[in-house]
Amino acid sequence: MKVIGIGGGGCNTLNHLIKTKNIKAEFIALNTEWRGLERSKAGQKLLLGPKLLNGFGAGGNPALGQKAALESAEALRDLCKGGDFICLLAGLGAGTGTGAAPEVARIAQETGAFVVTIVTLPFEHEGPIRQAQAVQGLEAIKNHSDVVLKFPNEKINRLCRQANLNLPVAFGLLDGHVSLLVRAFGDLFFEQQTVSADVEEWQAHLGPFKGLWFGTATVEGKDRFTQAIDEVVRESLIEEVKFRRVNRLFFMVVCKGITLGEFNVLVGSVRDKAPQGCILKVGLADDPAMKKDELRLSVWATAASNKM
Repeated sequence: MKVIGIGGGGCNTLNHLIKTKNIKAEFIALNTEWRGLERSKAGQKLLLGPKLLNGFGAGGNPALGQKAALESAEALRDLCKGGDFICLLAGLGAGTGTGAAPEVARIAQETGAFVVTIVTLPFEHEGPIRQAQAVQGLEAIKNHSDVVLKFPNEKINRLCRQANLNLPVAFGLLDGHVSLLVRAFGDLFFEQQTVSADVEEWQAHLGPFKGLWFGTATVEGKDRFTQAIDEVVRESLIEEVKFRRVNRLFFMVVCKGITLGEFNVLVGSVRDKAPQGCILKVGLADDPAMKKDELRLSVWATAASNKM
């Protein structure tokens, strides 16, 4: 598993992932600005377009970000080789993330990787130009990614119910949510599974993402098998569609030892919470490093349309 941060926003999120120490992956930072790379904690770093931009950034211009990625295409290809699953992180609206991310995704797919791209979208106050650039970048990324998941920065307003929360803490909350999503994909694709569910099954079951719902939670205690789904629904991270409207649901369970009876209770609690007629599929992995009374549940769900 390789996790690649692209541009300032993507590299900031990457640093948060590295600090959590919850994800087993190879971390790579890409930027057009040398100062941004100096702040990165990633094990591998690449300055994009050094001849074109001299390490001074793309200046908010996606076209320059794209040209920088094209200049560094061979180096990018070498970094992507050997990655069966590559997760890209980028903030859209400015220059490097918006312009370079589609090219990085294209190159990653060409190496044979399954590519998930997670992006953040600009605040409304950043203005129409950045908003328009973000939309264009998002459409380009969709052409070269197996899955694209987006977090509007406006979500911070919902996360920060306390008006006096300072901005670094607020962005830290959003980065924390993205890290939970990346870890959930790591659980799905790389944990040794007792009840198997591979990438192809996951894709086939959920179908085209016309409206995605995602949530994850870690719970402890004797009631964890019945409470986990309530916690996931309460703390959902992506709500392109309301949970009550989903018709296909995929959930991944990670814990340390589970009896058949406990597993049946958990599946039953998810089925009871899911909308009537929703088709369910489950994956189960055993993690010896977890506490005996701890359980991590991640739920992806899709709908026939993206109507709320």
